[in-house]
Amino acid sequence: MKKLNRKGFTLIELLAVIVILAIIIALVFPQITNVIDNSKISTIHSNAKGIVSWWNTTISADAIVSDESQRQIPSDIPDEINANWQCVGSITSKKKPGATFASVAGISESDYVLTGNEPSDTTVTSGTCSAVRYSAARELEVLLVAASGGKNYIAGKVTYAFSTDDSGKSVAAS
Repeated sequence: MKKLNRKGFTLIELLAVIVILAIIIALVFPQITNVIDNSKISTIHSNAKGIVSWWNTTISADAIVSDESQRQIPSDIPDEINANWQCVGSITSKKKPGATFASVAGISESDYVLTGNEPSDTTVTSGTCSAVRYSAARELEVLLVAASGGKNYIAGKVTYAFSTDDSGKSVAAS
């Protein structure tokens, strides 16, 4: 009688490996999603700080340029910003039609909410827009709110970051 060559794994061995892999995935998956969410929040905060830095640098450079056509920011846009929160999509230039704060700052509608309800000092909700204002010290403050479906959006959460020249905070609220 010929002896069969029985190489391979038994069903029990395969099931044991699958169960072990499932347990590992169940333990690691929440940590991976937290890392991804934190990186999205960090990106929004970095973008908000970048806009503040860009604004301060560009305003300073524009102040020494006498030719209006050479300015990076239409000269009437800084005058439109005041101490109240204003949606970045609603701050427009009267001198350069089509120029908004959002377009000049490079804020994309696919990534951030440009129009909607202006934020209050205490709450940001799903209808809140990305906004800017001047602080009492006349420093620009930026609030960026991730657009639903945008690259920094966290499903089921209002994701935003606030930044001034010196400080800022980032939050993903449910």
